[in-house]
Amino acid sequence: MLICTAMIISLFLSLTQMSSSATLLPDGRIINTTNSANTFAVIACVLSFLAVIAAFIFIIPQKKWTKLNRAGRIMHDIFNFRSLITEKICQGLYIFYTFFFIMFGFFMLFYFFGYGLLVMFFGPILVRIVFECDMLVFLLVKNVISINNKLRAPGNRPNDADRYASNRSYNTDRYGNSRRRE
Repeated sequence: MLICTAMIISLFLSLTQMSSSATLLPDGRIINTTNSANTFAVIACVLSFLAVIAAFIFIIPQKKWTKLNRAGRIMHDIFNFRSLITEKICQGLYIFYTFFFIMFGFFMLFYFFGYGLLVMFFGPILVRIVFECDMLVFLLVKNVISINNKLRAPGNRPNDADRYASNRSYNTDRYGNSRRRE
């Protein structure tokens, strides 16, 4: 989270610290583009803060989910990270890069036969290894979410009453073992 915040702040600062330059318009007027960029950056920042406040009031709360239309529910799921968009983006990039290396290697066959074959063979393998490492992280996150959801839902297992009971319903024997009161 700190890294994302630092990246956003550095982007904002780079927008506001543009080098001073002037633009000559066709009608002879001169515009100072730095002041324009600073003004647009400040306006964008204020509007972004207003959007955050509106999202926290109207979209993000769980009790508002039933009142939202389909687009609002999709935005609610995205803002609450219920669906992982990055996984789909990585899958699309994997397909793109695989076909890119195959096509690039095919066109290289006409000029550099050996290199073309190497690119066509090892390019997709290298892409697969890189994206499998990324997908391992996404699958790990999905499995942790699944396990967390199963642990939240009592009643799936017969001993849930014992596990979720309050501490007052347990006694400990002289060895420290907890036993249910009868």
